[in-house]
Amino acid sequence: MTDIRTWNQTDASNTAAAPAGWPLSSVMFPNDVPGSGRAMMGAGARYIADNTIPILTTGTSTAYAVTIAQAATLATPLSFMVKWHVATGAAPTIAVNGLTAKNIKWANGTAVAANDFAINTYAWMFYDGTQFIVSTNMAPPFLNPMTTAGDIIYGGASGVPTRLAAGTSAQVLTGGSPPVWQAVNGTQIRMGSDAQGDVYYYNGTNVVRLGAGTAGQRLTTGGASANPSWASDRWVSLGITNAAGAASATLVALFDDTKYSRYAIEITGLVPATDATDLYMLVGTGGTPTYITANYNYSGAGAGDDGVYSGAGATSQAQMLVNYASTGPHLSNGSSTAADATILFSNPQTTGTDKIFDTRITFKSSAGHYIKLTGMGAYTVTGAITAIKFLMSSGNITGSFQLLGLLKA
Repeated sequence: MTDIRTWNQTDASNTAAAPAGWPLSSVMFPNDVPGSGRAMMGAGARYIADNTIPILTTGTSTAYAVTIAQAATLATPLSFMVKWHVATGAAPTIAVNGLTAKNIKWANGTAVAANDFAINTYAWMFYDGTQFIVSTNMAPPFLNPMTTAGDIIYGGASGVPTRLAAGTSAQVLTGGSPPVWQAVNGTQIRMGSDAQGDVYYYNGTNVVRLGAGTAGQRLTTGGASANPSWASDRWVSLGITNAAGAASATLVALFDDTKYSRYAIEITGLVPATDATDLYMLVGTGGTPTYITANYNYSGAGAGDDGVYSGAGATSQAQMLVNYASTGPHLSNGSSTAADATILFSNPQTTGTDKIFDTRITFKSSAGHYIKLTGMGAYTVTGAITAIKFLMSSGNITGSFQLLGLLKA
């Protein structure tokens, strides 16, 4: 089949027998003329069609195939225009009319890359004797939809470039279909694996997530150039007994010297049922426990709003007297004047030491004066204790008794 690209650019050299050319002899049989003329017309039409009417490719994104109207030979010059049926993959080839597949490259020699040509876009290419060179990407022209500074373009319906008007100050762009401008809120602050109670901080490089601590922990700073962390409060509540008109209040089996270096008993809302009575304390031993009624020493000193100062001590007593100061003062049983006290001690489980207690108490005396006393109590027998009991010198007791432990550093 004759084609324009098989003809010679020198007029006098197109002497092939009709219809591939015009014979060199000056005489041409009449029936040869129409064939040569029609062959020229067909060749021109095939060339124009291949180079102006896109030919839809087949095959895959990396191994295209195409059927052109021109003669099926891989020789220069050869050119045609295609319409990609799928977007190009990496380093694709193209086979023309079933012939050997050849690489598709850009004019600078680099291979066509994945998505260099989108589906349903156009390209014109020519054969250089080794490979096909893409000369033109004839995709539809890009129409800029932006009209105002700050506008953004996103892919709308069917990928059509669409304008998103500029947002307002402090808004952020959030994903969606379509994307939208929104004020910053918690839904935009996500780090991954987020959970209730998390905290975000800057670690010197990025904003990072600190997972929620456990109940009772507090957030502590490491100072400049250091990260925050969760830490347990050094003072930990170990137990509480609330007494309401009871004979006594006990704190049992709550000690753990391996974890706590010091203990505190906080007494609040203490009201004796009987006026002019005193607060006693006993230690207990054993698992049941047994409360000891011997071998206590104590002392106390302080003053009241009457300016009277008193102080005294006692040894080998049957109980420890928390509000001791010589012969008085004693606690009032008025409900509006509840007493508060703090008792500090350490190493209750240690077997080789006496048990010494640091006591402080504020109260209204039965004589009507407001008193503050500080004192000391001791259980003078070396051995471990497992419990503490509070009771009044007479009558029942009301109040809250909380044991706290100071965690070892």
